[in-house]
Amino acid sequence: MATFEEMTEEGLFDELFTGKEMDVFDLLAAGKTNVQIAEIVNITERTVRFHVSNILKKLGARNRTEAVVKAIKKGILDF
Repeated sequence: MATFEEMTEEGLFDELFTGKEMDVFDLLAAGKTNVQIAEIVNITERTVRFHVSNILKKLGARNRTEAVVKAIKKGILDF
C-alpha cells in the first residue's frame, strides 16, 4: 500500500478513505462530537470512534485537530 504522502500527491483520496470515513471526517472537521456524528450518520458512537481512529492512523495524526490540518493542507478537506 502506498504511503499517505504518495497517495495525496497523486490525488488518490478515494482510495485513502472509505465513504463512511469521509462522512465522519467532514463532520469531525466541522467540530461535531462523536455523539453528534453518530446521530447524523446513523451509526453507533463506537463505530464513530473506530472511523476516527482509522482516519488518525491513515494521516499519521495524533489528534483530531492535527488530522484536519493535515487534510486541509493536502487538499482532502475544503474549508
